[in-house]
Amino acid sequence: MKGVSNKTAIFTHMNETGMGERSLFLREVEWVLHAPPLLMHEAWSPGIALWPDSWLDEYDASAALHEAMKAGAGWRHPSGMLGKQFETVASFCLKQIPSLEVMAEGVRAEERGRTLGELDMLIRDTSSGEWIHLEMACKYYLGSRTSRSWQRWVGLNPADRLDIKVARLEMQLALSDLEAVRHQLPQGTPKKLHRAVWLTGFFFVPFDRIGHHPLPEYAHPQHCGGWWARVGQLSALSGREAQWIVLPRKEWLARWESASPALMTGDELIREIRRMPASFRGCMVVQAIQKGSSWIEVSRGMVVPDKWPG
Repeated sequence: MKGVSNKTAIFTHMNETGMGERSLFLREVEWVLHAPPLLMHEAWSPGIALWPDSWLDEYDASAALHEAMKAGAGWRHPSGMLGKQFETVASFCLKQIPSLEVMAEGVRAEERGRTLGELDMLIRDTSSGEWIHLEMACKYYLGSRTSRSWQRWVGLNPADRLDIKVARLEMQLALSDLEAVRHQLPQGTPKKLHRAVWLTGFFFVPFDRIGHHPLPEYAHPQHCGGWWARVGQLSALSGREAQWIVLPRKEWLARWESASPALMTGDELIREIRRMPASFRGCMVVQAIQKGSSWIEVSRGMVVPDKWPG
């Protein structure tokens, strides 16, 4: 496989392309292409490569593909789920790369009528003839304790943990080696498949421990990061100027930007979140600054119920 790309864009100059305010889909494509992995190579079993790979350089280099992105604007996965939308955008990007051929997606792995899992994608590198089994996921994990242990990094649903997700991805990658599964793969699939994982997203640390909270073991040094707070802790934002947005869930995947946003003060943000139903699991908050004629995201946080994660 090709070497892993060194791209680590910080995404703070979104309007310098001359496009003005871009569509949500364009911003999703940009984030998916450039977001670093959550974990480094050492986090994975031997033989598992990291994605994104240097193939993405080909994508960025082609002006024609920029037009393809614009043509896809507004394309949403019908489920509305963040993970599925990530897979939709990632699939779109991979299918535009000239040297890659997507051979299969969402292959259900079964043995004697029992579903073992699903293979996200099989890809062929047309220049080398190599086949890659790729598993992908976009996850948001909050540091629930002062610990580097993956068990202490959990999602809005506390049952969603980093250690469980890593184990699940490795299990999915192993499925393509099973003899019972191989006959379900496309005709011509070679016995030797390269394995790669594309795990991206955000790590959120407690807002009162920014810069001091330990990151997960093997956290990628350029991972996307943010802060989290319980509703009862938001009083720290009281009196802050108007620079806050509650981000709709359908926009969580992209870096936020707007030419004319309806910004809230810290007190307005507190009131907005306190009006949410008691059943809410969490919401995403963006802090914005003005840059030129637009406002851009400078930080994002996750606000969770006071009893989270218990």
